[in-house]
Amino acid sequence: IRAELRSIVRRREALRRPVEMFQPLENMPTNRPCYRVVFDNNPPKNITGLKYKAQITALPDERIQDEILSLAQGVWHLKDRLKQWTRVQNLNINIEDLAKKSISLMVCADLANIKKHGGTDDRSGLFPRLSEVYFDTSKSGLLEIYYAGGMKEKELRLSKPNPISFTVKILTKDEKGDDEKVLAENAIDYIWEAFEYWLPIIQRLSILKDNDGESRDLIRLLYS
Repeated sequence: IRAELRSIVRRREALRRPVEMFQPLENMPTNRPCYRVVFDNNPPKNITGLKYKAQITALPDERIQDEILSLAQGVWHLKDRLKQWTRVQNLNINIEDLAKKSISLMVCADLANIKKHGGTDDRSGLFPRLSEVYFDTSKSGLLEIYYAGGMKEKELRLSKPNPISFTVKILTKDEKGDDEKVLAENAIDYIWEAFEYWLPIIQRLSILKDNDGESRDLIRLLYS
């Protein structure tokens, strides 16, 4: 369980870091952005894209979206670890029933199901999904973008290589697929709130004890 807790904390911290890897582009005309945002290991493309300025740039980014789904999956699957703990310790606590009392955990369950099975279940009744990624390009100067929808490959260039923070929303819809709404403006924060629902339960189960260094570090990190 402690390893699972550390993994969730690390994944969240990684997702909160801005995009800050930029590659200078040589021999670019003065009227075009001369830095490339490094989203992945793909080499630069020889393209001419749409030039614009924007406070926010919304783009699909499957790597970021997949990491957020993995965070939700980790938070939801803590349930199985806690159920196993109660069995081993012979504790009369129904973890499944406790989980059902948290709508945010049910949303995590649905997002985890998207990650694992492509979304064949709906515990929350909200049919949640992740939005595109909203990149804060307000300090990036002139932008140039190329996007290939089939492979969801993108090239984003900018004139000012400042760190770019980002957010992803959680969207919901009804059973008919109508009336899509925003459930959470920040998916990472929402999933973390679901994780925090587990913390008093973990405390109640005496999983982390202050008589060893590993647990003490986690107690300080999670409960301070």
